[in-house]
Amino acid sequence: GLEKGDVLEIYTPGKYVVDAKTQAPLGQTKGNFKGEVEVVDFFGVDAAAARVRGTASFAPGDLAYLKK
Repeated sequence: GLEKGDVLEIYTPGKYVVDAKTQAPLGQTKGNFKGEVEVVDFFGVDAAAARVRGTASFAPGDLAYLKK
């Protein structure tokens, strides 16, 4: 559902959330804000190229959320 020009906020991984009853993993919370990237192009079926907005350093495993 991404489009060119969309902005993604990048966060470090936060804590894992587990269902108290079933112990099933529910996901991960946002950690610290690291910066933003802007979608500039698409390639393949499920890949996008993005440009860093400002100065930031990202790492594999960081979480990306669409900025509203």
